[in-house]
Amino acid sequence: MKLELSIAQVNTIFVALQRNQDLIAQTMEEIQRQGNEQQPKPQEDGHIVVPA
Repeated sequence: MKLELSIAQVNTIFVALQRNQDLIAQTMEEIQRQGNEQQPKPQEDGHIVVPA
């Protein structure tokens, strides 16, 4: 089977892959941010309060 693609088709695929990669990066950042927000923060006296 021989697959022939035009330059335009290759560019379209490339742009789609790039957009996909950007979305993955955004999603990873969002997950990281949410994870950081959910971590219990130490109080001023150093004790960690875990939300119930």
